[in-house]
Amino acid sequence: MSDVYNDYDDETQMQYASKRENTKSDRCRVTFDSVFLDTPILYETIKNNPILKNLKVGLQGTNFSATKQQFDELLKIAAVEIGVIDQSIINPIYTFEDLSQNTGFEIKELERWIKALKRKKQVIIYGPPGTGKTYVAELLAKHLIGGTDGFCTLVQFHPAYAYEDFMQGIRAISNDGRLEYPMVKGRFLDFCKRATERKDKCILIIDEINRANLPGFLVN
Repeated sequence: MSDVYNDYDDETQMQYASKRENTKSDRCRVTFDSVFLDTPILYETIKNNPILKNLKVGLQGTNFSATKQQFDELLKIAAVEIGVIDQSIINPIYTFEDLSQNTGFEIKELERWIKALKRKKQVIIYGPPGTGKTYVAELLAKHLIGGTDGFCTLVQFHPAYAYEDFMQGIRAISNDGRLEYPMVKGRFLDFCKRATERKDKCILIIDEINRANLPGFLVN
């Protein structure tokens, strides 16, 4: 490895250069998992993407800084380009601006909720009946799975909801006049199976959670 050229007048270009000589300790082994020479990510694709539009690309060079969100978005676009992810199941991007317009909440408040949800992995929305809790939950989920192949499922609890409905249980099924009792998966296990077939996050919304006998099946 040789000296890095550092005779730049532009401070923006200067951030991609180093004034010191590279040493052996700076070297690392690089493995290429995929090659995009035949299907490159175009500059127009980046600039038209709401998440990537502020990405610092376009200068001559090979290394550009990116946030975690931008990096994840680039991986998703790349996965679509080489056929790892089916474009037909990618959800449309749902921005904070869309979320704010459709819920009436300020963007800063929504960002705080999303940050807490990403950290805790779960959240309970409570309040008086008929105030739009389920509606807001579905739109928050729409934002979280936007631009991904994830999905959202809603399950509504009620007083008769049981372990067999949510997890799994034996069900009586008629087969040519004979009763059979197979083990049938409930909504939660069905959700988990579908989620394993996707690359990105999947969201389960439980509506009316306080109406069910929770110790009867969630504790188990």
